[in-house]
Amino acid sequence: MASDVEEISVRAIQEVQIRFLLAAAAAGVIELQMEEPDLRGAMRAQADELGAQIAANALANAAYTYQSFSDEDLAAYAEALEHPKMQQVYTLMNAVQYEIMANRFEAVAARLAAMQPSQDI
Repeated sequence: MASDVEEISVRAIQEVQIRFLLAAAAAGVIELQMEEPDLRGAMRAQADELGAQIAANALANAAYTYQSFSDEDLAAYAEALEHPKMQQVYTLMNAVQYEIMANRFEAVAARLAAMQPSQDI
């Protein structure tokens, strides 16, 4: 299950990034130096590294989140997460979360176009 979740997370995060970059380019906020297929290819080439980072972050977050669980509670929770229906729930929750993030980043990219250029002080 972990590798499937990791792979789905990588694809979703990369899709959010791509949608933001394309929206920013369409809004004239950035000048994208490559076409969408090339951008997607570059992202695919970085998928393994991103997956390793996601796995490391997930492990650190889980260690912190579940530090007060007893061994028995942790085993029961892990068993519940392995159930196919629970996997479906988490897959759907993640899909909704990533879609909301992508939509918000696209909106931000469009709003950035209306902002005045700034200068470093």
